[in-house]
Amino acid sequence: MKGKSGVEHIINISRKMETDDAAAYLDYHRHMQTIKFRRLEREVSATKEAIRTFEEEIKRRKGEIEEA
Repeated sequence: MKGKSGVEHIINISRKMETDDAAAYLDYHRHMQTIKFRRLEREVSATKEAIRTFEEEIKRRKGEIEEA
């Protein structure tokens, strides 16, 4: 049997709360996911840049081999 996702779990917990508390609880978790998403975007961008740098260096090195 598959367990509930973290999102489902948070939503289920919020359903047991008063409306204002639930809204604040869900907003907090939305905010935390936004922070996580932005961090992951930066990591992806840095990884793409690293790949481009390696590809450029590989081309440069292969060019040196062909010239030799």
